[in-house]
Amino acid sequence: MPTLINPLHEAYARARAIGHSKNAAYKEAGFAGSGNSKRVEGIKGMAERIRELCDHIYWGETPDIAPVINELMRLAREAGAFQTAAGMVAAKGLLAEAARLKGRLAEPLTGEQHIAPREPPLSNADWLAKHAPSR
Repeated sequence: MPTLINPLHEAYARARAIGHSKNAAYKEAGFAGSGNSKRVEGIKGMAERIRELCDHIYWGETPDIAPVINELMRLAREAGAFQTAAGMVAAKGLLAEAARLKGRLAEPLTGEQHIAPREPPLSNADWLAKHAPSR
């Protein structure tokens, strides 16, 4: 969503996105008077803009992959809304991918990295020494 046309509305949305209450955001944005924040909150597109700014701030304001991460987050919310095992698995995968893109998760392991290194086989005497009950 593009920036709101009215600069006061955009300032209000930014203040709300960083956590200000409705009244505090109203004052922070530069509106005169003591609050008609309910009217400003109800402006068409305000909720979407606040949500977009929250996502932008949450993900560290990275412009390069932000749209991809935001889409993954949107899809994860939709998948989670199904309240089914498949939906939760999909949401988990989408969230993990978004976090990986953001650099908050290590790259997934590939190939033989998944397999723990094997110890050499034990001889019968070594196995008994290791696993036999103590007397």
